[in-house]
Parts: sequence; structure tokens; C-alpha cells
Amino acid sequence: MYFVLPINSQVLVNGFACLDPKYVTADHFFKAAMLDTPRKTNKVGSNVTLINVMQIPGLNTLGISIARIDYAPLGQNPPHTHPRATEILTVLEGTLHVGFVTSNPNNTLFSKVLNKGDVFVFPVGLIHFQFNPNPHQPAVAIAALSSQNPGVITIANAVFGSKPPISDEVLAKAFQVGKGTIDWLQAHSLSLSLSLSLVPSDQCILLNSDTLPGMAFIRPRQPSRTSGKLSLERSWSTWHCSKLQTISVY
Repeated sequence: MYFVLPINSQVLVNGFACLDPKYVTADHFFKAAMLDTPRKTNKVGSNVTLINVMQIPGLNTLGISIARIDYAPLGQNPPHTHPRATEILTVLEGTLHVGFVTSNPNNTLFSKVLNKGDVFVFPVGLIHFQFNPNPHQPAVAIAALSSQNPGVITIANAVFGSKPPISDEVLAKAFQVGKGTIDWLQAHSLSLSLSLSLVPSDQCILLNSDTLPGMAFIRPRQPSRTSGKLSLERSWSTWHCSKLQTISVY
């Protein structure tokens, strides 16, 4: 049995109403998605091409979606959750460092380095990520998700870029940092701009950044407010994000 989504329906239900079967055609189960075509990556170095019930109405009630994920060299799909789906991912090209974190109180990190053909599962609702550790080669993965509409919550965007913003007093207490650090993160959460360049002399990766990469934490100098605008002092912070490279941010 199938329950095709009527695209123009104004009926609101938990899920979607179903199209009268006599109007269903093969095109309701098809999309020329060109998932074999590379995609341009975004500012954090990834691009997720999701095919869910909004692209293929025939997926309604079937509980499945698929996505192609492109990763630039050193790109990532930053920590996020799918509130309605478990995800199973396989690497088509390149190498990925992937992982998920369990719920409270243990918050255990399970992570692996995946090569071409490897498969990894991210349980429903748990924070997870994928990172391409190769500074020279892109990576590609295909993911299947156990929902027609899995949803996504990107942690950095939700916490530091909500509209209206979460009180800096609340976040400062939660992260045990000063309010100035929270102000800095919130001011930059919507203006992510990274420029990657190799530093051949020491084989490190230089991130010319006006904000945080999604997988790392830094301790910037306390920002000051001048003429009502947030201003930042230039500061360096360095850490190892994996065994393969060092990242510097200013």
C-alpha cells in the first residue's frame, strides 16, 4: 500500500495526508536527483543533498530518506542531530572521521575513521559529526535515514544562532565561561567565513577565520563594545583537532 503526499494540500496532520490512489503516477516515486554529481560545499566544507518526502511524494509513510554528502578537503558536517531518524552512512570516496556522543550522564564518544566502502550507524537523536581529515582530497558519502522527514538540528546554530538569541547569562552558566565569550560566539554564528591554506613549512593547516570551526573550541580574548558594535582583539589559539593536522585560528 502507498500513501502519496498531495503536494498542495493545506490539511495539517502529524505527517501528511494521502493522495487518492487513482491520481498516483510513477513520477510520484521518482526524482532525477543527479546524486552522482559533485556539489559545491558550504562555509564549513560540506554539502548535504537530502532526498526526502518533499522531493519524492511517494516516500510518504514509508519511513526512509537518502542523502548525498560532499566534503571539501578538511571539510565537515558539523555536530548535529536528527530528531526523527537513525542514520546509516557509507563512504563512496575518500576518508572520514565520524562519531556520535551518547546521552547523559556518560556522554561517551564513539568514533571511527572510515575508508571507502566502510559503513557507520548514528543512532536516532544523538549528536554526531563527519570530518574529512585529508587536506588535499574531497570525500563523498551516501546516508540513508529512517524517516521520510528526519529533520536536522545543527548544534552550533541552535545554541549560538537562535532567533531570538538565548540569554548570554544562560549560556555562560551552561558552558562555564564569561558572558563576553558567549557574546563573541553569538555575534559570529551567522557570519561563518573560513579560508583554508596550507603552510608547507610545518605541514599545518592555517584557518584564516572570523569565527569557530564547528568541531573546535577556542578561548578568545574578551570582546569589547565600541560604539555599540562588537569588536575583537586579534588573538591566536592552537589545538590538535586530530592526529593528522594542527589548526590555528585568529
